[in-house]
Amino acid sequence: MEPPAGPNRTLVAWSFVVVQVLLMAAIVVTPRGDDWSDPWWLDGAATGTLVLGLALGLWAVVCLGRGLTPSPVPNGAVGLVTRGPYRWVRHPIYTAVILIVVGVAARSGSIVVLAETAALVVLFNLKARWEEHRLTEIFPGYPRYRDVTSRFLPVRRHGATGR
Repeated sequence: MEPPAGPNRTLVAWSFVVVQVLLMAAIVVTPRGDDWSDPWWLDGAATGTLVLGLALGLWAVVCLGRGLTPSPVPNGAVGLVTRGPYRWVRHPIYTAVILIVVGVAARSGSIVVLAETAALVVLFNLKARWEEHRLTEIFPGYPRYRDVTSRFLPVRRHGATGR
């Protein structure tokens, strides 16, 4: 059962969402720059990163199902999801968006877009930490899951069981 949200929790949660949307919009609408060239291999790597991000995001959304919400406060519609990409990372949707914007930034030729992308990564880190406190309150198994599953990158954590 979800604890009461309260006005401060709701304000913080939706503030994360608003800043995230503003940063993502800025990344998309900031004009291309000429701070670096766009060789064929960078274009190919950026395209691969974009495709990987889209695929990961779709997979994570399907696995999360009715639990999907833009807010970092779980909606209580599903239990703790640990299947699919959630088996390897705690926040695969954030990882997917990061991959997508890194692909956009690589193609942009703009140091401004690169800075906006870095700001979004920092925001996702803060948002994920804040969200993890909510998940710990709601799901008794979350601390164990958190201890053995990486936040954004699928790397083996100390104490992981190998299953």
